[in-house]
Amino acid sequence: MTVPVQRAPSAPGAPNHFEPPAPHAHKPEPSAALVHRPGLDGVRGIAILLVLVYHFVTQAVPLAPTSAVGKGIVSTLAYGWSGVDLFFVLSGCLITGILLEARGVPGRARAFYGRRALRIFPLYYLLVVGVAGVAWLAGIRAGAVTFVHEHQAWYWAFVPNGLATYLNTVDVPLFFLWSVAIEEQFYLIWPWIVWSVRRDRTLAMICAAGIAGSLAFRTWLWATGRSYVPGYVLPFARADALLAGGLIAIAVRNGYLTAALRRNLWWAAGVSAVALVVFHAANLGVPTRIFGYSLNVVIAAACVTAAHDAGGAWANPVLRWFGRYSYGLYMLHPFLLSPLHHVWDKVGLPPNGAVAVVVAACAFFGFVALACGAALTSWTLMEGPALRLKRYFPLTPGGATR
Repeated sequence: MTVPVQRAPSAPGAPNHFEPPAPHAHKPEPSAALVHRPGLDGVRGIAILLVLVYHFVTQAVPLAPTSAVGKGIVSTLAYGWSGVDLFFVLSGCLITGILLEARGVPGRARAFYGRRALRIFPLYYLLVVGVAGVAWLAGIRAGAVTFVHEHQAWYWAFVPNGLATYLNTVDVPLFFLWSVAIEEQFYLIWPWIVWSVRRDRTLAMICAAGIAGSLAFRTWLWATGRSYVPGYVLPFARADALLAGGLIAIAVRNGYLTAALRRNLWWAAGVSAVALVVFHAANLGVPTRIFGYSLNVVIAAACVTAAHDAGGAWANPVLRWFGRYSYGLYMLHPFLLSPLHHVWDKVGLPPNGAVAVVVAACAFFGFVALACGAALTSWTLMEGPALRLKRYFPLTPGGATR
């Protein structure tokens, strides 16, 4: 049994429906506010495609171009790991919007956490059981299976990112679960803050303080000589993306998400992109470790705000399809990487050249097709049936369960 060991971006698990009211307008019933946003499905689709491309070019197919152009292309594709920040910002926006609408709703904690568990836990724990339990009982003693079996308490407790921090390495089996864990750890605390703070302006100030605190925490990690691992996997270090999404939700709710704000965010995103190019071209590791995540967040926030009320390219049916099945795609595609890499080595293709590029492109489409098949199977047999149980956890006074 091949158990994936790699860095992986954030798993998608947030719903895609809320629409807060305009300022000074009659506030609609929460059930009317929780509407579906096709453009945000498209954003989620972009994020999962970035993840797939990143893992493919860094782990499945060892392309090593010799030309400057080729190196630049591979390096750009490898930056697909930034899809993690896009997922985090999107999740923070959607979940915060839902939490804001649930203020004062009786039983809101039971409903919120019940719905989160139905979305995240079945597939997560299936993987843990499959590796730590079934594979071990079947007599599989591959290094990864043994590792997960011996350290299974970390996975059962939903803290694989804590395990990576404890061992000070990202080279642990099922490491891709780290980002799912970050979101769930964040949402153990965030709902209580949202429900306790009655004024949106105060909540926005808390978000801004948290964003600054996250940047300060990463700076402290670097200044005290820590490795990059805790700054990559701990919720305190990555909370700025989730809180930036929270700020977007507050802006939408209070009518501040104007065309001017969107334009300003795009300008800021352009400056951030240039800064990232400079950081990477100059191989400036320290600024990237501290500020790189923040720059990613600015770009991700620009995308989420642009797509919130948009159709067109953001709501492209293909992107929306990938967005719909993104959780299964994220959780299952890592198991295809090692076999694909093994096949590539067996064929003996060179790491560069036109033939390698053509074969790699074909292999990528095959890889995506297999991942889609696995995600559809997961949706049909597990995720879909689990999500239908959300009707027992209504999150609005009227009993709406979307």
